[in-house]
Amino acid sequence: MLVQKAFAKAYGSYQALMYQNPAKALYHLTGGEVETVILKKCRKDVLWSKILQCLNDNWIIGASTYMDSPGIHMVSQNGLASVSDE
Repeated sequence: MLVQKAFAKAYGSYQALMYQNPAKALYHLTGGEVETVILKKCRKDVLWSKILQCLNDNWIIGASTYMDSPGIHMVSQNGLASVSDE
C-alpha cells in the first residue's frame, strides 16, 4: 500500500495509476529490464516460449489491457477484458 501511495503521489492521483503501463511500474520498482509483448503481434508459440523462459529465470510477469477512455468495457479477440469502475 505504501508503494501504491508513492506512485499515486508521483503521478498526481490514484486515478492516474489506472492508465499506466505495468512495465513502467516494474522498471521503477526493480530497476531491471522490462519487455512489452503485444499479444496481437505475437504468435502463441513465441508467447508461451517467452513466458516459460521468464518463469525459469524467476522474472516478474505483469499483464494489462488498455482502455480507450474511462468507463469503456472492451473484450479483445483473445478474451481479455478491460473494465473501468467509472
